[in-house]
Amino acid sequence: MENKRSDQAELDQQIALRLRQLRQEKGLSLDQLAALSGVSRATLSRLENAEVSPTTAVLAKLCTAHGLTLSRLMQMAEEAFPAVVRREAQPVWTDPETGHRRRVISPPPVRCRARCWSPFCRPAHQSPMKPRRAPALSIIW
Repeated sequence: MENKRSDQAELDQQIALRLRQLRQEKGLSLDQLAALSGVSRATLSRLENAEVSPTTAVLAKLCTAHGLTLSRLMQMAEEAFPAVVRREAQPVWTDPETGHRRRVISPPPVRCRARCWSPFCRPAHQSPMKPRRAPALSIIW
């Protein structure tokens, strides 16, 4: 039973990520997609954040707005994500304690639990963090 819940949660996450990616690729805001699809902005936000599982009716409206069939959307949700995320779709995170900013440059993790970050550095910036030795990385083939 627990495995079925985790499988459903993973599928919800994959659908959410794919829906967000489709909207961003078309350069649509949540408000614009809401007007185009007839799905409320709040529902779109909750879907894209995997806070709710989409119904077939809602997915059908979104597929129509994106010019896709439901079966194509499901196939896309199950495929691997591209290795590139366009700059405008890369979220930026600022550490509240240090003020350091980092940009996420990798696709959102679905099966992989890693993300690639690119730090922003100011010229001649002195980091308050002390240097430390990084643990070794082992790769097993």
